[in-house]
Amino acid sequence: MNTRSRGGGGSTLALPMTGLLWTSDFAVLDAHAPVAGALQQVLDARQAWFVLVRDGGRHVYVFSRTELLAALPLGFAPGTPLEQALGLREDLSSVQLRPGEQALAIDRPPATPPSALRYVELDAAGAPAAVAGLGIAPTPVRRGRTPGALPIDAALGEAPARPAAAGSEPPPAAAAPPTNTPMSTPT
Repeated sequence: MNTRSRGGGGSTLALPMTGLLWTSDFAVLDAHAPVAGALQQVLDARQAWFVLVRDGGRHVYVFSRTELLAALPLGFAPGTPLEQALGLREDLSSVQLRPGEQALAIDRPPATPPSALRYVELDAAGAPAAVAGLGIAPTPVRRGRTPGALPIDAALGEAPARPAAAGSEPPPAAAAPPTNTPMSTPT
């Protein structure tokens, strides 16, 4: 089995591999897309996670909806490429795991952005198939969950959806959201 690890310099923060939570419920965005279109796609999407693909897939970045919404509307010109607005660089990319590779600890400086501490599992064709990190939302989980691990929304301070109170009407059933949805830039 092949393995891959990301190294950093100076003081490091090791991400333990116990507690990794995987989900295939994410949308793919082109990192070269203009900020205005990307912001609208994030607002319209149902997914809580996004994989930004840069340089034909050589670099990928996993962001939560909250992270993107916090970063995108900060006064960038509408035509500014998403990668420029977010300051995406090779050393901040998420770790890509090819079929058969095992996720190893990521050693990065303590101030490393969250995207660099996350994983993207690729399918046989090299396309993103699942994303992982400590606390990634637990549904649908593809691998074992560590007892006591918090969903990422709780770790980011977001309130998770709460079940309806006893005796109240349940919310109407919604169609299942699409998973791993590629998103295109409006023309």
